[in-house]
Amino acid sequence: MSDPKSELSGSNDWYNILFEPSLGRVDTLAATLQKSFPKLPAADARFEALLLVEAPSQKIYPFHSGKKDLAEIDKFFDALSNAQKILKGLSPWASEAFLKSVTSTDQDRGLELLGHLVSLSRMKTATLNHYQTLHAQGKVQGKINLDAAIIVQAAARFWSKYSEKPKVPKSLNPESPFADFLRVVLDAAQVGAEVRSAFKSWRDNAKYIID
Repeated sequence: MSDPKSELSGSNDWYNILFEPSLGRVDTLAATLQKSFPKLPAADARFEALLLVEAPSQKIYPFHSGKKDLAEIDKFFDALSNAQKILKGLSPWASEAFLKSVTSTDQDRGLELLGHLVSLSRMKTATLNHYQTLHAQGKVQGKINLDAAIIVQAAARFWSKYSEKPKVPKSLNPESPFADFLRVVLDAAQVGAEVRSAFKSWRDNAKYIID
């Protein structure tokens, strides 16, 4: 099996295309990490910098939007209902043309969707029931800066692994080395958050963030 770190080298074309907007920031952060953390192997600096900069895109947020979600579910099923009306109005030739325009795999999914559209009311009721169950398990997003919280979590993981004093503080001293490190990482990730508010978002919501 190939080493993921070697796969993420700058010489890989797909890597350069995928992360091109952040490559400069990754390289700059990698140089800073290598200089500031003697325990960090030089060969791992760029990989670790990438994990920090791209952390928000790698996480799942188990938050919901409360009443906004319910309104969006209504809009979604209204759109499906309109699609159903249009599908019912297609001639057999138009229906066949539609099915032939997709791949065989997508065709099966398309037929399955057509079947579901027949029972939109039942499908909407089931969706709302499932949503209420999940709603009880999650947390309303509110004004949480999710990206900042994710960055702090990634930074805390890195700090615990490579810092000479690996214990992550329970409260943040804005003049501490850890706070300085967070500022560097937040800036590299282009997350617009003040370090104390970012730390608080992480501390209050860490249990909801899935690694």
